[in-house]
Parts: sequence; C-alpha cells; structure tokens
Amino acid sequence: MRAQAAVLASALCLAALPVHAQSSSPLGFSWAEAEIGLSSFRSDDPRGFARLTGDFAVTEALGFQLDLSLRDFSGGMLGQIDSHLYLMPGDQNKYGLFLSLADVDGREATIGMAGVEGIFAITETTRIEARGGIGYARPGSIDFIAASLGVDHDLGPRDTLFATLSVSEFDEVSLRGQGYDAEIGWRHALASHPVELTAAVGVSGMSGRDDLPSETRVSLGLTWRFGAEPGRSRTTATQAFRPVRPFDPLLLTGSF
Repeated sequence: MRAQAAVLASALCLAALPVHAQSSSPLGFSWAEAEIGLSSFRSDDPRGFARLTGDFAVTEALGFQLDLSLRDFSGGMLGQIDSHLYLMPGDQNKYGLFLSLADVDGREATIGMAGVEGIFAITETTRIEARGGIGYARPGSIDFIAASLGVDHDLGPRDTLFATLSVSEFDEVSLRGQGYDAEIGWRHALASHPVELTAAVGVSGMSGRDDLPSETRVSLGLTWRFGAEPGRSRTTATQAFRPVRPFDPLLLTGSF
C-alpha cells in the first residue's frame, strides 16, 4: 500500500501547485493531469480510481510521458506505472514506445506490457490513437498480445466525444480466449478553469474457450490540468496517451 499511497499523495501535491510554478520547471515540464473518479457495474458497489500524468520535453521533438495510477477492483487494488517515450516532429502527430508494469496489492498478480503507439490528428477536430504490443502476466505465466484504438472528436472548444476499443489475445493452457473492452464517453472542460468532467459507459468481456459474460459499467471522472490552456479541448500535444489496460476484461469481471 505504500506505493499506492504515494501515488495519491503526489496527485494531491501536484494539484496544490500554482500553474506558473510548474511551467517554469527546469526539468522540461510541459503539462500534467491529476484525475480521480468512480466506476461501477452496480450502483451499490462503486470502485474508485486515481491517475497522475506528467509530460516532459526531452528535446524539441522528443517527449516523455509518465503515468501513475490506482484502480480498485473486486480482486484488489491495482497500482500501475506507464512510461511513454515519443517523437513529435510537428503539431499533428506523436508516436513512440511504451512500457507498462502493474501489480495487485495483497496477492501475487503482476502484469507487464511493451509496444508501440501513436496519436494522429486526421482533421482539425478529430484525433485517433493506436497501440499494439506484447505482454506477460503471472500467476499462470500468461503471454499475450493486445491492441487498442481510440478516437477523440471535438464538438466545440470545450466538449469532446471519445470512444475506445481494446482487444487482447490469450493462448495458454490455463487461459485461452479473446478479451475485449469498449467505451464511449463525453468530456467537458469548464470555462476559465483547468478542470474537466468526464462521463462514460463501457462494456468488457471475453470470447473463446474460456469465455466470460460481458459486463457493463458507468464511469465518472474529474480531471485537473496544469500547463494547458484552461477551458479548451486537448490538442495532439496536450492529449495524454491513454493508460495501458490489456487485462481489463479479466480484472473487471474478477477473473484474474
């Protein structure tokens, strides 16, 4: 629980810092986000989550994003670290490599994944995000491959519709099937404030030999943004790579 407490403490500390102090950081700080929220399959059993994301300019075209997150599942609290090293040669696209490591508190359950990803502006108001990679999880010594696709479409300067689809392929004696997770939601940036509200509906499940029934969830989130213009939707430069979540179908249904 120490690492999980550190994530929450860091998020609170970042939220308390004034924007001008962060923008003058000598470490190449670009922007940051601190998010908290609730996600639930049933109204009587909400599960909390928290995420802290920081983006740093290594060079004019090379950037680094670091994510620390906590998510509460029926099987325990999942602590996760995602790192993203990317190139952004212009204003429209950024792409690179990612590495993710997650661990469930209180029991032996670890998930690791690495691969490639990118965010691409296909119009002035629409961006797509693509990711693919390989991973390993234990117990069970599970090798897997996973891919995801996300779309963000700005309805106006402060409102954005988004949708994501993730699939994971498990081909082991102990686990065989195709996991899937889909989500659609709306994000609203408050006028003149570095705060966003998010509401989403998602579904997770698994098909194949070890199939799992699909589960529908509702999520609500509140995000503080630092270093980006308040009251405005994201651009490619200020849009974070999404968290790496290949095991969501198993975690959300309590199967891992």
